[in-house]
Amino acid sequence: MASLNLAGKTSGYVKLTAPDDSSTNPTVTLPTESGELALKSDIGEGGTGGGEVQEAVVMRSSISATSTLTNDTWTNIVFDEVEEDTNNCLNTSTGEYTPNVEGYYLVSASTLSSATDIRRGISGVWLNDDRIQQGTETYNDGVTVDSITSNTTTIVKCNGTTDKICVKALGRGANPVQVMKGYGTKFNVSLITGQSTGGGSGGGTTDILPVL
Repeated sequence: MASLNLAGKTSGYVKLTAPDDSSTNPTVTLPTESGELALKSDIGEGGTGGGEVQEAVVMRSSISATSTLTNDTWTNIVFDEVEEDTNNCLNTSTGEYTPNVEGYYLVSASTLSSATDIRRGISGVWLNDDRIQQGTETYNDGVTVDSITSNTTTIVKCNGTTDKICVKALGRGANPVQVMKGYGTKFNVSLITGQSTGGGSGGGTTDILPVL
């Protein structure tokens, strides 16, 4: 029967490996201070705790039909075409995204506005009733165009229960401005990950470390 004798004082960690010659009696040493042994795979490579990495939360959407705007009035855009929604948090009837995981979210939105003699077309990101950020725009009452693309990217913090994110647009033209469907009009949200739900850094080998 094999046995392991621990003696002396040292530092670092010990890796146990089967000897090439089973007749030998390899000896390892550990610190003399009181402590316990743990698998490195349990506490993580170079870390002091396990922890699980938060899974990705992602939503990507577009619109299935054009949306008509009232001049100089912020209008909610109903994103009803789901391209990806890992947590099923997009309300396709209202276009509102209600995250069910608390945290910081990266939000990006774009709108392609079109009309005869359009002078303004701009997107914005709302959190509940507050406008968080306004997108890029071309605005010149003296020069009209046929279309305007507006982009915006921001970060919002959501409580994971009641906070709602949505995209609105504002336009101005000689005729009613329309937000067009297609690649120019998108609403994307993703949880900013990188934190873990426990301490330390994960992953490792089956080496053995002293935890003192």
